[in-house]
Amino acid sequence: MPLKKSAVSATSSPSLPPVLAVPAGQDLFRLAEQLAHTADRAQREAMLLTLIRAGDADIAEHLISLLPAADVTLRNELLDALRDMDDVASLPAARLLNNPDVNLRIYALSILENARDPALGDWLAGLLGYETEINVCATAVEILSEVGSSSHVPLLKTLKLRFPQSPFMAAVVDAAVARLDGDD
Repeated sequence: MPLKKSAVSATSSPSLPPVLAVPAGQDLFRLAEQLAHTADRAQREAMLLTLIRAGDADIAEHLISLLPAADVTLRNELLDALRDMDDVASLPAARLLNNPDVNLRIYALSILENARDPALGDWLAGLLGYETEINVCATAVEILSEVGSSSHVPLLKTLKLRFPQSPFMAAVVDAAVARLDGDD
């Protein structure tokens, strides 16, 4: 279940876990570190809501740093929280696009999928200029088809040449090109 910043309130609600009151000076990074050691889902959700509410790029960066070691459940909760922190998580997530770990690049794209950052198209185009992993490229193409422009069409067409044996990539690129050419 995605955690929505708009759903965060200072008071407890029967339908939402309470947001933790973090005393002044309490280290939010320590709270983030406790996520991996907290088995209770409601408590983890309250911790994540507290971190989302902080709305801090350093916290987003720290949550991203927890992704590689997180179990599947925590990783999905972290990704949901980071997507909900869009404004502050976009730049730290974009830095993951250069990570040698393909899974982290996929996670970055998952975080950026609905990002509103005006640089998103440029980040994706930069990634597509060198990326060799077909799943990363396909995901980036799908997102770029939503946020890009017809100026990205030549770059997209080069992917069909880079992955000539992939009908999947050809279909993804063709759909993106048709969408972007139709936007002008």
